[in-house]
Amino acid sequence: MTENRNDKKIKICIVTISLSKGGAERSTALLSRILHSEGFEVFLVTLNDAIDYPYAGNLINLGLNKPKNEIIFSRFSRFVKFRKLIKKEKFDFIIDNRSRQFALKELFYLYYVYKGNNILYVVRSFNLSQYLPNNKYVISEMIRSCKGIVGVSKLIAATINKRYHTNKALAIYNPIAEFDKSSEQIVQDNYILYLGRIDEAVKNLSLLLVAYKN
Repeated sequence: MTENRNDKKIKICIVTISLSKGGAERSTALLSRILHSEGFEVFLVTLNDAIDYPYAGNLINLGLNKPKNEIIFSRFSRFVKFRKLIKKEKFDFIIDNRSRQFALKELFYLYYVYKGNNILYVVRSFNLSQYLPNNKYVISEMIRSCKGIVGVSKLIAATINKRYHTNKALAIYNPIAEFDKSSEQIVQDNYILYLGRIDEAVKNLSLLLVAYKN
């Protein structure tokens, strides 16, 4: 179903830090394309001006012309602009793909930016502290107010439900883009297939290679 009760296209706002570099950002861009192809009206709101991955829908780049040393007033003005957009467009759902580590910031989003809207929080790591702040009151308010929490694995969703005594978390796997076969050649030697960005500080690939070597 891609229409709401008013027989209009369901309007979805996807919030992300950027559309560049990381796997979460790539998955977010792909999600916009899938939802758009299914007939939803899609808005993509990026907080930083980094757009590399192909997307679909209306792009609202709040990071455009953002200064490197941003002052508080400039940052607040961007949030005001975001809030005005939300009130104007009257989204049916807002899908929040940001990391959410700071309690005060999340209260600001909850009580001002997202106020009165159906929020879906996405949790992309079993390290829940990256996506849920370490503050019981703030987490309880986020869970109470949101429409649901999406974990990208069954274990993530189950852990959220158990730890925070809720049933709002459910598992939805990351979408996977189709790609063309580059070769039909069968590789005879043993090999490791790795899919992801090469970032030693985050992925610890050297440890993986040592483990396979031993």
